[in-house]
Amino acid sequence: MAKQPTRSKVAKRSKRRTKVRTARRVAPLPPPPLDEGECGSAVEMAMDKKLRKRGYWFDPDEADRVCAFIQTYCVHSKGQWSGKPLRLEPWQRAKIRRLFGWRRPDGTRRYRRTAWWLPRKNGKSTLIAAIALYLTTADGEAGAEVYSAASGEDQARIVFDEAKRMVNSSPALSGATQVFKSAIHCPKNGAVYRTLTSKASSKHGLNVHGIVVDELHTLTNRDLYDVLTTASGARVQPMEITISTAGTDIGSFAYEVWDYSMKVHEGTLEDPDFMPVVYAASDRDDWRSEATWAKANPNLGVSITLEFLQSELAKTRGMPGRIAAFKQLYLNIWAQTAEAWLDLPAWRGCVVPPRPLAAYRQARCWGGLDLSSTTDLTALVLVFDMGDGGPLEAASWFWVPRDTALDRQRADDAQYLTWIDQGYIRATPGNTVDYDFVERDVARIARFARLEELAFDRWGASQISQRLQDTHGITMVQFGQGYRDMSPPAKELERLVLSRGIRIIDNPVLTWMASSVCVQRDPADNIKPVKRARKNRIDGIVALIMALARATLREQTTSVYATRGVIHL
Repeated sequence: MAKQPTRSKVAKRSKRRTKVRTARRVAPLPPPPLDEGECGSAVEMAMDKKLRKRGYWFDPDEADRVCAFIQTYCVHSKGQWSGKPLRLEPWQRAKIRRLFGWRRPDGTRRYRRTAWWLPRKNGKSTLIAAIALYLTTADGEAGAEVYSAASGEDQARIVFDEAKRMVNSSPALSGATQVFKSAIHCPKNGAVYRTLTSKASSKHGLNVHGIVVDELHTLTNRDLYDVLTTASGARVQPMEITISTAGTDIGSFAYEVWDYSMKVHEGTLEDPDFMPVVYAASDRDDWRSEATWAKANPNLGVSITLEFLQSELAKTRGMPGRIAAFKQLYLNIWAQTAEAWLDLPAWRGCVVPPRPLAAYRQARCWGGLDLSSTTDLTALVLVFDMGDGGPLEAASWFWVPRDTALDRQRADDAQYLTWIDQGYIRATPGNTVDYDFVERDVARIARFARLEELAFDRWGASQISQRLQDTHGITMVQFGQGYRDMSPPAKELERLVLSRGIRIIDNPVLTWMASSVCVQRDPADNIKPVKRARKNRIDGIVALIMALARATLREQTTSVYATRGVIHL
C-alpha cells in the first residue's frame, strides 16, 4: 500500500495550491475615471464623497442635456459673435454640468442655490440668460415661473433682454415661445419668464421655479429676494441663481451672500445644497500681475483681453482713486473707500471661526463696553490671552432694541434682523436698550472667563458700571474717548491687523463696523476712531480699542500708557 502523506505535508501542499490560485487571480479593474462634472475643488470632492454614502449620485446624461440645450439653441446677440452659437468655455461647461448633474437619492437636483462671483466682462449676463431659458422651456417643469429680479427695471432687463435676443435669433426657440415686452411664454408647458422689481410686499402668491439675479450687489435690500426664495416651496426642484461682481458695501445683503459663499467655498461651512463659484484675487496676490488677472478672470483671452486689462491698469497710474475700482471690477475684490482706516482684506485674514464659551473658562481677558445712544448699538468686546503663547483673541457681542430693529436696519442699510436671527445681535425688549438685560448678559459672559477689567466710557454709563462692579464683582475702569486715551491702542490695533497679530472671532457685525470706521488726526498725529458716514456704526471697534488698551498692560509692570497719563482712572 502506498504510503499516505502526513497531515503536515497535506497542509503544505494545500498552502502551495492556494498561493498558485492567488497568483493567477485577475487583478481588479481600476475604478472608472470621474466625469467632468464630478470633479471640482478638494472641498467639493470631499463633500461629494460624504454624500455618495447617503445615496447622492451624478447623472452625466442630465448634465450633458443642459449643455446641449445651451450650445444648440442659444446664440450670441451682440458684438463680434452676434448670431453665432453660444459655445461654452471649459470652465463654464464644468460648472454647469456639476450644477445640473448632481442628484439627490430621489433623483431630483442636489443643488437648489448657486452664487457665481465673477469680475466684469466674463460673460455673466449671457450665461445666466441661457440658463434662464433652459429653466423656462426645457427643464420639464409644468407651469414653470422664472424671474429676473433686481431693485430697478433697467437692471432687471439686462439679462431678460439678452434672453429675448437669443430667442429672436434662434428659429427653434422663437417657434416654441411667445415674446412680449416683459415676458417670454412657452405654451407647450405653460411656463413664463419675466422681470420682477418694485416692492416685495406686492409679490406674495408667486409659485417660483427659477430665480435669476444679475449683479446682486445692486439690490438695495433683501425684501424682494426673500419673497422670491420663500415662494418656491411647492416646486420639486427649484433653482436660485445669482451672478455678481464684488460691491462696495459690506453691510449689504450682497456681502452676506459673498461671505456665505466664501465659507462654503473654503470648507469652513458645509451646505450640500449650495454651489458657490468664486473667481477672485486675494489680498496676498499682486493686483498688477497678469497671473493674478488670469486667476480672477476665467474668460481671459475670450470675452476679456489682456490688452484691455493692461489699458485699465494704465489708468490707475497717477490716479490712486482708480485702484479700488480696478480691484473691484476686474479682480472681484470688495472695494473700500479711501477714507477707511482698517484694511479690510487684512482684517479678514485675522478672522477665525468661533469657539464655545467654555473654551475661554481658564483664559484671562480684558473688556471694553460701549453703550449705545439713540441710534448706535451697545457693544461688548473681550480680548483673551489663551495662555498658549499665541496672539490675543477678540470676541464681540452686540445689543439692539427689538422694537426699533427694523427701522434701524432701513436707516443704516445693515442686516440687523438677519444678524439677530443668526445670534450675532441680542434684541432687548422695548424701543430703547434695556440696560438690565445687558447687565445680565455681560455678567453671564464674564463668568466664563477670568475677566480682569472692563473699560467703559465714563459718560452715560455710571449706573450700569456701578452695578456690574458692586453686584457682579467686575473691576470697572473709566476710559476717555479723546485722542489722549484712544490713540495708542488704536495704533496698536492697526498694527496687529496689518501683521495678522490678533485673532478676531468671526462676527459679521464687527466686520461691518471695521469697514465703516475712519480716523481723525490731531497736529501731533494722534488718532481716534470716527464714523465714515452718518449711517455707519463703529461701537464694536471702540469697544475693541478699549479692551485692547487694558489687555496690552498685562505684561508691563508699569504701563507705558499710564506713565503718559493716557488711561483715565
